[in-house]
Amino acid sequence: TIEPGVIIKFNISTGIRVNNGAIKAQGTADEPIVFTSFYDDTYGGDTNGDGICDPSNASSIAQCPQPGHWYGLWALDNSPDSIFTHTIIRYGGGASDHKSNLYVQNVSLNISNSLFEYSRARGLTLSNSNSQVSDNVFQYNNTADELGASGLHIVGSSPIIQNNTFQENRIGIWIQGGTQTISQNTF
Repeated sequence: TIEPGVIIKFNISTGIRVNNGAIKAQGTADEPIVFTSFYDDTYGGDTNGDGICDPSNASSIAQCPQPGHWYGLWALDNSPDSIFTHTIIRYGGGASDHKSNLYVQNVSLNISNSLFEYSRARGLTLSNSNSQVSDNVFQYNNTADELGASGLHIVGSSPIIQNNTFQENRIGIWIQGGTQTISQNTF
């Protein structure tokens, strides 16, 4: 269980994989839970102590976060009690196999009121997952020249996708099989 307002930063080639158990990330609108890169100065400040990232300043020595810096979060098989609400997940997807900020496989979760951005390839992947995905924002998941680079990638699943916003992704939703219920989304 992660308390509202907690910021978790991941170094390169790290992440969280839950195969038996649960991640209960229930933030609030005022205090979201943030999962991001160790180099992300936007949340939690200058954690790595190299100064504030400023891409517009050529003389800046601060390392800026990059899509795929950390592996991402994986909720697999026996983690049905996982929940993600009012979370911000950014700069993940660096794992060679899943390439998503959040990868959900063989389990159905409630994913709502969250932000998925700057993934290496996919903001959220649902693989054989009939999750409820509502009121989220998927943006800037477009950096990798990868098959299925998208805000939301659905593989063999029948989720309910409603009231989400998709902007500045390579592809909004990439679907491979399954029967989805998709309604009232903005692209």
